[in-house]
Amino acid sequence: QLLWNFCEFSHQYKVGKDHTSEEASISKRKEAEAVVNGGRPMVNEPERMNGGLTENNDPSTPSKYRVLIHKVEKENQNTSPLPLPKQVFEALYSSRPNSFWLDSSTAEDKFNTDDAHVPGSVSGDEGCPITSNSRFSIMGSNDGPLSRKIEYFGREHNPKQRGLRVTTSSGGEEVMVDGDILSYLRLKMVEEREIVDCADMVTLDESLNGNNAADPGYTLRAMDEFGGETLQTIAGDQVPFDYRGGYVGYLGYEVRHETQCKIFEQEGGLGCGVSNYDSMLNGQAPSGTTTNPNVPTAAFLFVDRSLLYDHQTGDWYIIGVAKNSNVCGDADTDCPAETSVEDTLSWMHDMKSKIGSTGENMTTNNAMKSPTKVQSEADDDVVFVPNRSKAQYQMDISRSHEEIRNGESYELCVTNQLEAEITLPNHLKKANHESPFELYKLLREKNPAPFSAFLNFHDDEEGSREGISFSSLSICCSSPERFLSIKKAQLTPKKVNVATSLNEQPLLKRQFVVESKPIKGTAARYTGAGDDNGVEEEEHQLTPDKVNGATSLNEQPLPKRQFVVESKPIKGTAARYTGVANTNGVEKEEEPDDDESVKRIDSQIAQKLQESVKDRAENLMIVDLLRNDLGRVCEVGSVHVPKLMHIESYATVHQMVSTIRGTLDIGDSTTSKNVIDVIEACFPGGSMTGAPKQRTMEILEEIEEGVSRGPYSGSLGYISLNGCMDMNIVIRSAVLTPSNDPDDDGQTTTESWKASIGCGGAITALSNSDDEYEEMLLKSRVVRRTISDWVAQSTVERTQHLRCTDDIIVR
Repeated sequence: QLLWNFCEFSHQYKVGKDHTSEEASISKRKEAEAVVNGGRPMVNEPERMNGGLTENNDPSTPSKYRVLIHKVEKENQNTSPLPLPKQVFEALYSSRPNSFWLDSSTAEDKFNTDDAHVPGSVSGDEGCPITSNSRFSIMGSNDGPLSRKIEYFGREHNPKQRGLRVTTSSGGEEVMVDGDILSYLRLKMVEEREIVDCADMVTLDESLNGNNAADPGYTLRAMDEFGGETLQTIAGDQVPFDYRGGYVGYLGYEVRHETQCKIFEQEGGLGCGVSNYDSMLNGQAPSGTTTNPNVPTAAFLFVDRSLLYDHQTGDWYIIGVAKNSNVCGDADTDCPAETSVEDTLSWMHDMKSKIGSTGENMTTNNAMKSPTKVQSEADDDVVFVPNRSKAQYQMDISRSHEEIRNGESYELCVTNQLEAEITLPNHLKKANHESPFELYKLLREKNPAPFSAFLNFHDDEEGSREGISFSSLSICCSSPERFLSIKKAQLTPKKVNVATSLNEQPLLKRQFVVESKPIKGTAARYTGAGDDNGVEEEEHQLTPDKVNGATSLNEQPLPKRQFVVESKPIKGTAARYTGVANTNGVEKEEEPDDDESVKRIDSQIAQKLQESVKDRAENLMIVDLLRNDLGRVCEVGSVHVPKLMHIESYATVHQMVSTIRGTLDIGDSTTSKNVIDVIEACFPGGSMTGAPKQRTMEILEEIEEGVSRGPYSGSLGYISLNGCMDMNIVIRSAVLTPSNDPDDDGQTTTESWKASIGCGGAITALSNSDDEYEEMLLKSRVVRRTISDWVAQSTVERTQHLRCTDDIIVR
């Protein structure tokens, strides 16, 4: 393998990266393999695809889908303001068994002022301090005609439950026993040509008259995703976001089994099939008490109808996906009427009206007020039991130190699960699956974060089918951390102003920016405000001066069809001083509440973090890990570190951040990489494993006693139909699964939930066991408090409602 690598690199250098010499390059590889392996190929030729291109590299092959986008502008609403995302989600999606809200709650928080009824009233970047992180909110459900629900139960589950199940909107079901979630996504997006190269901007008339051919009620304007139509399109005549519908959901931490096996296979190993995994367990299923059967290893919705809100402008976008009639065979079977462009446009008209009516209701009666605040009397109103006790956790840290001394690892991210059983009175007007959204509304207020999200995955039918459990869970997430994003590069007019046609500038097409921002470390910043008001001393919103064009491509002009891969690990976090609480070891005056003292002490905390040996070591180790991960999918020599151990200041914390970038290798049909390749190379996020990744994960599986982490420390977000992606790291989150035990008649007077909170920390040679345990509890504090408040509030409200109902009946 090493000899082949050397021959390949040498040949590429010799031909000047001339991809027309691909056949000669492959010939050199085969010669090398014959020398080192007796004529037997060491690794099968990878059957890779360009992002969105067919195997023959023909960009003219049409996608099976067509994306339609309609903009509902705030400025054009003369009668009433447009509603905020929380009003729209509650009105349209909160009652759906399967729904999602990729919520940028830090951005919305800027609008929750006296002018909150006028979205977008703050202009420019001031209204959205993290424009690259939290400018857009996306929501939807699986109610479209093309929608699918994908549930993957991996090797940590009982063998009888394993497999990949796909449920369509019509209720049909497909079981792919041998498939895994990433193979399915590759099959659908790349091989079956789901990726789109263009979208249509839709202008809707006030009334749709689809039966009149002369007046169809709409106009369509083609919008090439990569500026392939006109110079005007490249100059900025596009929507400001990269989402085009597609797959929304999560990859649980245990998807690591699939990603690591892929890496083993690519590096010439034998892989690690499920049969090998089972033999290691002596025929015993790894699930039992260690894996919740209601929680899939991964779950996604294929979303063909969704909404997007721009926090910076206050505009809504309605996004629909229809079948592309150009690739349909039998129009009645391959492209039924409900999947057509006309039906999608009719839905857009209807959704535009619903958004408007939601805004009217918000204005007239303020129906969507914030939830009633009922504070629990103590943090332990809801009793959370750690999966491993304090004594065991400290023993795990000692074990980690031993592995570090033995040279097996440099850093281990040891985690724990805090679990609680919750019982609430039944809600008389809502189904049980609607209750977790009430928790999420509280969490987004208490701990707003740029990568917050709410996911509901519940079976439409009660119970399990044919004795096999299907997904039934809700995720309430307030994550501040981005795992990976892949975005289209923004092309400026001066880059194309010398061309008279795009054919003269083929090198400007398909440029992407890929970014990752892992976080390590937790502490609060000094603001002179006193206590933390119940908000976790963690990562919140970045100040505007910190968003200074990290995704700019000016540093590295890109050739044709290249993606820039960027990772920004955050290792090291210092508490910002509050003036009353602890000062992180910084000396303070008797009464330091004046502005100058606050700034001075806060600056000292940041400087202390910059000089922290432990935090710098953690940061450097993760930088090295990510350079290795990105090196698998990036061009040789392109991975670099523009910023190393840079201090960024959030509203409540200082953080040590490094930036890692690389250019995605999409040179020819045998080596080109796409969004699925990036996930396979980088998942799970290094900030949740430690370094070196593979060996450290093996040790962690022993330390954590085989207990599945589930969605925690995995990733949640979207994979768009245009090849873009944005996914977070699932931390600061609660996973709720139902645990009702029905009465004999199948009815219950209460609803029961199992709540699980994952938390942990990175262990290095300098870690102290007592400090690490307290940090683990600190990271979960805001979620625990919010759950306690939710239980107290729900109990009071539902009990009062029951009393009122009983009183009415008596009278």
